[in-house]
Amino acid sequence: MVKASDIGAKGAASNVQVAQAEAPDFEKVNWRREPHLRKLYAMGVVLMVASATTGYDGMLINTSQQIALWKKYFPEVQDNNKLGILVNMFNIGSIISFFFTPYIADRWGRKFAITCGCTIMCLGGCLSAFCNGYGMFIAGRFVLGFGNSLAQMCSPLLLTEICHPQHRGPVTAIYNCLWNVGALLVSCIGWGTSQIDNDWSWRTITFIQIVPSVIQLTFIYWIPESPRYLLSKDRTEEALNMLATYHAGGDRNNATVQYEFQEIKETMRLDKLANRAVKYRDFFKTKGNRWRLAIIISLGIISQYSGNAIISNYVDFIYEGAGIHNQNQKLAMSTGKTILDVIVTISAALSVDRFGRRPLFLVSIC
Repeated sequence: MVKASDIGAKGAASNVQVAQAEAPDFEKVNWRREPHLRKLYAMGVVLMVASATTGYDGMLINTSQQIALWKKYFPEVQDNNKLGILVNMFNIGSIISFFFTPYIADRWGRKFAITCGCTIMCLGGCLSAFCNGYGMFIAGRFVLGFGNSLAQMCSPLLLTEICHPQHRGPVTAIYNCLWNVGALLVSCIGWGTSQIDNDWSWRTITFIQIVPSVIQLTFIYWIPESPRYLLSKDRTEEALNMLATYHAGGDRNNATVQYEFQEIKETMRLDKLANRAVKYRDFFKTKGNRWRLAIIISLGIISQYSGNAIISNYVDFIYEGAGIHNQNQKLAMSTGKTILDVIVTISAALSVDRFGRRPLFLVSIC
């Protein structure tokens, strides 16, 4: 009988070698030629919309600050501390819901978590758009952030779990590109609505923030549930049917489908053999896990330390300091910068499989 303690570094290394040796040489598939894959990735676009939601909010306050009537309606933002609270209230809400989002996703499913998150964000968007003052506006931003973790964490999770294994790299890379698409939308819409001579110059872009969430709520029913989640709930037939339907056009005996199915089952068997659920403290238990955690944290810090948060949230101060005071000029420059971001990020995402993750990452931070 195998004991949980036997599953160590040596056993893991052996398992990797066996897996690499026994992994079948899968036939390459072209999603453009396969109807089931085209359908799958059409639904995948709905999941990618979550990234656009975050990007829209990331540029929303930036755009709002460049609209004179927004500053007039919220004189509190002249106080840098209150402006900082307004900007970060979204992040505070996200951090609070972050800790129990994995539990909801594992207990009730990825689709349920996304549905909850989008519903909460619709509520938050309405609170902000129809607010009667600073307090109600930041309350709406807190609610938006709270719902964002549910949708933003579970949408890419579900996307990677339903994708064909040959396409996960570029698909997940493109997911992050949608952040800039959302940012571009609010920049362009805000540039247009800034011409409105009343509060709807800024209320419009605030209200439109709920549109991506409404899109996800509309189509989430037709998106397949994660096969990994289905297997965790002993819904074996549903998991196999999902993989067969969307990865092989209904062929349950397809080599890729069978390999994926058995791989997921084996992973879960090893978890049960260890007689425990995965917990946050597992990050610190082994040298390998600590190293992986350090990489994850470093990637997050490096990507944010580039100064993009300053540009996203406080570019109005930069423009003013540079002597640019005209509202239209500010909005035009922000839109142009965001268009460049979209072009660069999509080009990099489509090059992931050609050049590799690390080379692109190293080039980006140089």
